[in-house]
Amino acid sequence: MTVANGSQLQTRVISMDLTLDMCKLFVAKRQATSLIGYASRPHIPQEIGSHSNYSLEGFDKSLDEIRTNSNHDSAVEAKNARKSDLSSIRSRSQWLKRILIVDDEPDIIFTLKSVFEEYPARFQVSAHVNPVEALSTFKPNYYDLGLIDINMPGMNGFQLCEKLVDLDANIRVCFMTGGEMNQEAIREIYPKISLGCFIKKPIGASELVERVNSQLD
Repeated sequence: MTVANGSQLQTRVISMDLTLDMCKLFVAKRQATSLIGYASRPHIPQEIGSHSNYSLEGFDKSLDEIRTNSNHDSAVEAKNARKSDLSSIRSRSQWLKRILIVDDEPDIIFTLKSVFEEYPARFQVSAHVNPVEALSTFKPNYYDLGLIDINMPGMNGFQLCEKLVDLDANIRVCFMTGGEMNQEAIREIYPKISLGCFIKKPIGASELVERVNSQLD
C-alpha cells in the first residue's frame, strides 16, 4: 500500500482549483467579446472633426494623383489577369467580394477581420485604423463595400465617404456607429453620400455577415 505525501495531495488540489479558475476566466472573456464593438471604449460625444489624433499635415496627395496611380495599378492587374483562365476569373469575381474596413479602434479592426476571414471564398478584406491612410491607398472600382466607422478623429466617417465617392461614385458604404444618428441633419451636411445602411454597435458576428451580404446581393 502506498501512502501519499500530504504536501503532494495539497499541491494537486491547488492545481485543480487553478485549472477550474482559468476555465471560468476563459468562458467569461468569450462571453464578454461575443458582440463586436461591445464596451470597447466609452462613447465620448465630440464635434465632428475636432480633437484630431491624426495629423492631416503632409497629406498632399490630391484626388487626381490617387486616380492616376489607381489607373496604372488597374492596367497592370488587367494585363496579369489576361494571362490566367478568364472563365475561372469571372466565376470567382461573381462570388468574391472586397470589403474596405475603416475604424480607428484596432481591436474592432481585428475582430471584424476575423469574422470575414472565416469566409475566405466570399470576402477579401482590407482594413485601416487611419482614415487618411485608407483614402491615400484607395482603389476606385475595386471595392464592393466599405464598412466605415462614423466617430473617428481627424476625418470622420461621413467626410471620408464623401472623398471616396469623389473617387468612385458606385461605392456602397455601411456606416458603423455606437450612437443615434439624425439622418435628416446628416443629409443636409453631407448631400453626396447615401445613408442606406447603418450598423449599430454592438453587433453579433452572424448578424454582421447577414447585413453585409444583404448589401452585396
